[in-house]
Amino acid sequence: MLKRLLLSVVVTLCMLLLVEGALSLATGGSLRSRARGAMPTTMTTTMPTTMPGGGDATAADAATMLRQPATDAERHDAGSSSKGVYQMHEDARVRYVLKSDAELPFVSSRTHTDHLGMRVRPGPPPAADALRIAVVGDSVAFSYGVDDDQTIAAHLERLLTDVRGPLARPVACYTVAIPSWNHRNALAFLTDHWDQVHADIVLYLPIPNDLGDTGALYESGKLRVEPDPFQSDPLLVVSRSLLAAIEGNIDAKTAGHALDISFLGPYALESDFSPESTRRYDDNALSIALMEDMLAARGARLLVVHTDQSQYTWHLDTRLQRLAPELPFLYLERFLPPEFTLGVDPHANAATCNARANWIAADLLARGWVDRGADLPLPEVPEPHTRLLSPQHTPEEVRGYSAESRDRMRETVLDEIDFITGKGLRQVIGGLNIDRTLRMHGLFLLKANGPNVLMELGPLPGRPDLYPLEVGVELGGVPAGTITVGAPESTVVSVPLPPSVTPGTIFEVKLLPVTWCVDAANDRSQIISLRPLRIACPAP
Repeated sequence: MLKRLLLSVVVTLCMLLLVEGALSLATGGSLRSRARGAMPTTMTTTMPTTMPGGGDATAADAATMLRQPATDAERHDAGSSSKGVYQMHEDARVRYVLKSDAELPFVSSRTHTDHLGMRVRPGPPPAADALRIAVVGDSVAFSYGVDDDQTIAAHLERLLTDVRGPLARPVACYTVAIPSWNHRNALAFLTDHWDQVHADIVLYLPIPNDLGDTGALYESGKLRVEPDPFQSDPLLVVSRSLLAAIEGNIDAKTAGHALDISFLGPYALESDFSPESTRRYDDNALSIALMEDMLAARGARLLVVHTDQSQYTWHLDTRLQRLAPELPFLYLERFLPPEFTLGVDPHANAATCNARANWIAADLLARGWVDRGADLPLPEVPEPHTRLLSPQHTPEEVRGYSAESRDRMRETVLDEIDFITGKGLRQVIGGLNIDRTLRMHGLFLLKANGPNVLMELGPLPGRPDLYPLEVGVELGGVPAGTITVGAPESTVVSVPLPPSVTPGTIFEVKLLPVTWCVDAANDRSQIISLRPLRIACPAP
């Protein structure tokens, strides 16, 4: 609690300094002068001389315009003119939605959005007494890459309407999901816009990306990897999508091997035996439990729907069993082969979205959450899809799968990460750019096979001004001193392990450079501090 309070104070002070500088540059005044009631004494000469309504603008009028926050209409207009598909949301926990009232491209499909930046529900407005169902999550719940009438929500509405007959209570199914959202974004959006969503049933589709940070946007309306103020260390940037892109960027010729699981190590972010991984699972599960509480207080129900069976599923559900014992789960596919995807993209195609909607409809009818009406049979799911369907798991089975997965993954942790060849690269938790340079803070997982951690850290070519660079080191959560990275040669050091990290222990290595810079590579600027080359804890 004290650590979070101190972090909040530091962030607030930084924000005040930024506002102070911005006001000084823009108006010639400052927060201090405003606190004393003083007006700025100078104004820039580039201010407009005409007010929006056509009248003349005085310097005081122009200064007032600068200080006024943008209206929703102004932000809508600005977002509409950008090249990307996203726009900022007022709530920092939500971060972004899609451009509102727009037609947007995703793969080969077209998505239409409403005034909230959510995907529209096809067809006429529903009846006032319709049972409202919201499909909530990120790109999987969004049905990325298929048209509006082929989403999970659209298929679900048609199926429930057809089997229940025209005399049953109408059903209206909505997509409340944004590609690249995580659990925090979804919960915050539901809370902010409940008066518009007000669903009777929420289907939440968690995926491993929920363990990553909430990103932000560039001016273009495209996604940006950025520090997440809601994480315990905002300077440690963790993006599962970026980690996958880093892995995909490995040159097999440079690595001198065929990439395989044993060479890359286990996914540290999903392992649940790294303290940071465990913390993020706890955070993920808590958001879903809070979502259930929020919905229950409003007379709504929550069903957790898994579209994949993995260690993420078991570790998350084990926590949810403790936090929300009555929360129901629905397990769909065990995995998704390429032929059931978009082909050019790993997301589900329209036929798979239809199969998922069919299984969800059957579950909702069986639970009695949706009345059966005429009780007509659902269409048969095609046999190729039924082969993928998972059995439903008991709580005991889920806990067993979680423990088994954790034990199995422990056995595969390597004592080395080689950032050149890619060895152990899945043991990176966060902090890298796609070219494997270090951003601000970096976090890695290693197995202790010896008494020392060997580190080789290289400088950025062409940036001697950044060096010597002081880099703090933590081993197993314990401060272990400072490394000074020089230039132009790389720095090689051996750091003793603290007594708490014994042989065979799996532990985290954290690098904390005291500063960094912005460097452009391939016409794209990125935050960068140094080049980690190798981190290892080998046997003597």
